[in-house]
Amino acid sequence: MIRKAIGVIVEQDNEYMLVHKINLMDTKNKPKKMQGHWDFCKGVVKQKNKLVLKNNKLLCF
Repeated sequence: MIRKAIGVIVEQDNEYMLVHKINLMDTKNKPKKMQGHWDFCKGVVKQKNKLVLKNNKLLCF
């Protein structure tokens, strides 16, 4: 599998957004959580969009 992705730095009002990634490993019995890590989010947020944190969810307008 070839994975193509870009990392972005989301900045608004001198604050930066990082995401905590938690990986799941597929096993015979059930998925197993692996140690997570902090990283920049992947994807695009346009400059005109407004980011709002509500109920621990990031909303993009």
